[in-house]
Amino acid sequence: MANHPRRNDTLTAEPPPATTRAARASSTGHDEAQVQLYQWEVAVPGGGTIALLVDARGIRQLLLDADRTPRPHALDGSAAPDGVRSAAEAAIEQLRQYLCGRRRLFEGLRLAPGGTAFQQATWAAMRSIPWGATRSYGQLAAELGRPGAARAVGAACAANPIPIFIPCHRIIAADGRLGGFSGGLELKKRLLRIEGIVIDG
Repeated sequence: MANHPRRNDTLTAEPPPATTRAARASSTGHDEAQVQLYQWEVAVPGGGTIALLVDARGIRQLLLDADRTPRPHALDGSAAPDGVRSAAEAAIEQLRQYLCGRRRLFEGLRLAPGGTAFQQATWAAMRSIPWGATRSYGQLAAELGRPGAARAVGAACAANPIPIFIPCHRIIAADGRLGGFSGGLELKKRLLRIEGIVIDG
């Protein structure tokens, strides 16, 4: 399986028609054009910075290579309202525990990734993969009832806006190689090693 292309967070879709926006607002309780995004930074043991982006709907993005990844416009987390701040603080605490090897399961986090129906189904299936286990792209496609859709699963991995919490690092190639990862293969190796999995290639 070829490596995933790195997401380009600077690309944005054309704004939806007003009727579509209104329908989305009624279904979510928020107009996406008016929901303020806030950001927090988390130091990674061994070097690097992760950026967490949260709004009133929940955790929207986690940027693994935050020092070099373009970010959407967001206010500093210190300006966030209490509900948003508490959601972010809970996520950051659990993330730090995971990176230090002291947490295996993320609990009670409001994840709010934006994506297609297939992407959402793929990300939900990823979240069911337990700590210390892996699946191949083809295996996950089969679990979704879409055998032969390994490439589509790979594309959903590449589009995953909340890695680690949605553990796309646990998806590897059918031949046992790492496959790809939006944060780079070295970080993927480090995350798998935290879970007791060693893959060299």
